[in-house]
Amino acid sequence: MYTIHLEKHFLSSAKKLEKEVKKELGRNLLLLKQDPTHSHLRLKPLHGHLGGFYSFRVKEYRVIVEFLKEKRIRILEIDKRDKIYKK
Repeated sequence: MYTIHLEKHFLSSAKKLEKEVKKELGRNLLLLKQDPTHSHLRLKPLHGHLGGFYSFRVKEYRVIVEFLKEKRIRILEIDKRDKIYKK
């Protein structure tokens, strides 16, 4: 099992999401905590200025994550696809 750290910016963005998106986000975070390689997550490595980070989908949103040492995962951001990769 992994330990998940939610960044403040992620939390403030997640609070603004629609109810259904929040539900799916919660399910995906639980899956991530239990098994980051689970096929449902479709976790993908990022490239370019986000190289070293990973992302997974929650409906039309993308969640940016970073894997740290000792089975820790940092959740950095959630936003729509067209916006998140431009930051």
